[in-house]
Amino acid sequence: NEYPQQTVLNVSEYVFLLNQYAQQHTKTYADRDTANPLGSGHIFEVLHPDLGYWIDRDDGHTDMGDDYNHSTFIDLILSGLFGLRPRADALIVLNPLVTLGLLSHFAVDHILYHGHYLAIVWDV
Repeated sequence: NEYPQQTVLNVSEYVFLLNQYAQQHTKTYADRDTANPLGSGHIFEVLHPDLGYWIDRDDGHTDMGDDYNHSTFIDLILSGLFGLRPRADALIVLNPLVTLGLLSHFAVDHILYHGHYLAIVWDV
């Protein structure tokens, strides 16, 4: 993988934080949300780190974020969880961060990689 070894996060911690980040993409999990109807999914730029509400909405910006998905989210899924390691050459390297019991299956399709479309399927 040519990534330096790190001891900051283990796989369980990564998945916990990724799940927390995914929940922040929904109105249902944003405290003090003013969206109507609740639960229809969005994310803003600034979530209060301790209290879990969207600071942007507190500032009066109630109409932004309904169709927003942070660009780094898919990177965390594809390269982190699913393990597609980007490289300068056309070699495909997969190293999924799934352990037995964590995910039983996943699939992703139509990934443009060095001019070719890839599909990744994991099924335990």
